[in-house]
Amino acid sequence: MSTQDETRKLMAKERQHREHLKENILGRTVEEVKAHLKNEITDEQARELITRERQHEQHLKENLSGRATEEVKAHLKNEITDEQARELITRERQHEQHLKENLSGRATEEFNK
Repeated sequence: MSTQDETRKLMAKERQHREHLKENILGRTVEEVKAHLKNEITDEQARELITRERQHEQHLKENLSGRATEEVKAHLKNEITDEQARELITRERQHEQHLKENLSGRATEEFNK
């Protein structure tokens, strides 16, 4: 085999090696971009969840504040009866149950995403 033939073979191998490296680098880059995009979606979902949780907490605070105000007003007027107290306790228990179910549902939704 002549020197020229060996040189051509070496050059062809070198070219193939460079193409292989380019393909590997491109493949890695694509995987990194996909992973980054996936993390961005996850970050966006996390931001949405935090926003919903803050809104829910604000709603609870307002609701509890309103209830407390009503209770204080009723107590101050001595207008609260035993029946009203039982109704208030029942509503409070139902509300707590609703909150538990709501949070459980949210947790299940987030887990299944």
